[in-house]
Amino acid sequence: MTSPLPPSAEALLRALATDGGEVSLPRLCKRLDVRMSALLRLLAALGEAPVGDAAPLGYVSVRAEGERQLARITGLGRAWLARSPHL
Repeated sequence: MTSPLPPSAEALLRALATDGGEVSLPRLCKRLDVRMSALLRLLAALGEAPVGDAAPLGYVSVRAEGERQLARITGLGRAWLARSPHL
């Protein structure tokens, strides 16, 4: 059984999987209709770095390209979506 994610987290993973590559953070904000601060919190929670005492989920990766920040779904994120009952 997979752990449930908040709907916005699942929407983020689906948006990244649908795009198939890297997506700029402002574009993700528009696509998901969320503020940048909310997106950054989601990316931190789903990302590859630990948050507090919690182990990282590793579902998304964010990298900087100059001034731009780009997000992509990882293999772990794709695996979670494949097991998701909401398909």
